[in-house]
Amino acid sequence: GYAIDILNIIAQNTGLRFAPLWARNAEQADQLVQSGQASFRAALPLARGVKARYSASMPIHRSLWGVYVGQYANGVSTWGDLA
Repeated sequence: GYAIDILNIIAQNTGLRFAPLWARNAEQADQLVQSGQASFRAALPLARGVKARYSASMPIHRSLWGVYVGQYANGVSTWGDLA
């Protein structure tokens, strides 16, 4: 999935190594991080109230896809401007 692709890119650019540690559900993933067995969660559940439990500034599903346009494309700042 996209989380693995992102971690592979980070590894390629930094030399860091990542090894997956699979969890059965969100609660088990939290326990693995809290106990120090895992360093971070690659993805967070999108359920209501989740943001308050985690110190994430923006969900990854929103932060990955931006609008990239050419240097001289004027007036394009939203998805709607591409139509």
